[in-house]
Amino acid sequence: MKQIIKRIIGVILAAALVLGIGVLLQYLLFDDVQSYSRLMMHDMYEASENLDVLFAGSSHVRRAFDTEVTDEVFGQNTFNLSTASQRLDGSLALIREACSLYDVKQVYLDLYYGVVDTRDYDTRTSMTETYLVSDYMRPSLNKLQFLLHASSMKYYTNGFLPFRRNWEDIFDLEYLTDLYEKKHTETYLNYDWFVIDTHDYYGGKGYFGNTVAVSQDERWNKLAYGEVEVQRKIKEDGDWMQTLRDIVSYCRRHSVELTFVMVPEPEWTLAGKGDYQEYSDWIRTLANDLQVPYYDFNLCRPSYFDTADKSLFYDADHLNDVGAASFSRVFGMFFTGQIREEDLFYDSFEEKLLDKEPEVYGIAGPVESDEGERLCSLIANRSSGLEYRVTVTPDGTTEEKQILDFGDGPDFILPGGENGTLEVEWKNAESEDIHLFSCTY
Repeated sequence: MKQIIKRIIGVILAAALVLGIGVLLQYLLFDDVQSYSRLMMHDMYEASENLDVLFAGSSHVRRAFDTEVTDEVFGQNTFNLSTASQRLDGSLALIREACSLYDVKQVYLDLYYGVVDTRDYDTRTSMTETYLVSDYMRPSLNKLQFLLHASSMKYYTNGFLPFRRNWEDIFDLEYLTDLYEKKHTETYLNYDWFVIDTHDYYGGKGYFGNTVAVSQDERWNKLAYGEVEVQRKIKEDGDWMQTLRDIVSYCRRHSVELTFVMVPEPEWTLAGKGDYQEYSDWIRTLANDLQVPYYDFNLCRPSYFDTADKSLFYDADHLNDVGAASFSRVFGMFFTGQIREEDLFYDSFEEKLLDKEPEVYGIAGPVESDEGERLCSLIANRSSGLEYRVTVTPDGTTEEKQILDFGDGPDFILPGGENGTLEVEWKNAESEDIHLFSCTY
């Protein structure tokens, strides 16, 4: 009996030693000084009152829900549970984590097309999005299950032992000293925001703001080039679909209200996509099948929230602080019954665009093809009925070259190996009135 007890004690001591060495190595090697997720997770674990309402999703959510505003409008304690490029299994893990600690009443899950996994999780080769969640989760069966299913076995070491990712720095004295000093600053120890970009700031309870607005003169938009497409590639029996069902099932078992939402993107990005409505309709079908409410805030009427207003966005994808405050208020007012659904939403994105005068927002691209060509397409709020002419003037010359003529359609290719000024003329096919804008390329 004594021998058995000694062995058990030995195993416990060995495990404690390994754990202690792991904690020490993580402190010495793992650089999370500028981690937003660290602050968000700390706020979640250390909340002084119950978390009533959660917003889950990627950076669209992180930048969209100003919890100071949503607290006020909902009259409840709200929390922004998002991380950059958060995938659906990350959302599930965080929802489980928060619900295990608090009496959560409502979850709003954003289903942005940019983070839909069209392949199964064991084929993943980029794990940063997973680690942004797992690195700051406390040890639990939830964390174990998340990491075991998030990838193939190839990535288990880096997932369970974060310091392993910086293993090559173990003998770099300068790196170790610099990191040690950073981790002993009041900013780090007090879980304050470490300023990287003076325009970014951490607003607390998961909200991450930015004070920059898109320039009114900005015409180029790479994100707008190419269709969404993921809805045509997803597998009915694949991991993404199963994870979505797991989220629905988990919320139902724990009496948590779940709502699917789409956080607004710039109108000039979605108009370039062409098939955005197809994606939104696909999500609506999934929501109906799963009996979950779904609301697409890209269909907001401009009188409530104008997605064509560049002053509300800091880039071609995310809201800035002004946009987040405005959207958070509209969002909260809708879900607290202060705005009617029929007043707030169009029936479709196409209807929304057609309700406006014809407009060309800018240029989708340039995107380099496999052959090295710079592919571009004009972004308009009409899929037909408009005509375009594009001319370029290379730097150092006065010679204009026409690369697109009226009637040719919205797609064109930029000449390779040069920069200069690009001029776009556009008009209604049934009118002679020509509109004009120019930009550099």
